[in-house]
Amino acid sequence: MYYLTKINGRWDKQSQEILDNAKDGDHVISPKEERRTKDQNDALWRWDSLLGEFAGYTPDEMHYLMCGEINGWVEYDTFRVPKKTTKHLSKKQWQDYIINYRIKARELFEYEMPNFGWEDYLEGT
Repeated sequence: MYYLTKINGRWDKQSQEILDNAKDGDHVISPKEERRTKDQNDALWRWDSLLGEFAGYTPDEMHYLMCGEINGWVEYDTFRVPKKTTKHLSKKQWQDYIINYRIKARELFEYEMPNFGWEDYLEGT
């Protein structure tokens, strides 16, 4: 995967070089979606730690569990895995995930999550 940058209607030098060296064929270029910030990621892990401590799980176990409960599970004979993790969520998907996390914490553990840091959460809305 290549990341290309276009400024004022022109490709930057590195992007133009990549395009010039691209093999013949069909290529797809789409805008790169914004991802969550480091502060938002840290806040999610604080939530995983708080809820995990309350429910008797490690932060990693809680993160995995909540990914599956929110995004669904893929079932195998002896185990299951989340259909999707939080790694590649767009900003909109991230916002939805945080809303659903709070709801799932209430449903599954009867636990009210503290404020997340809503100024970071609302930044992209």
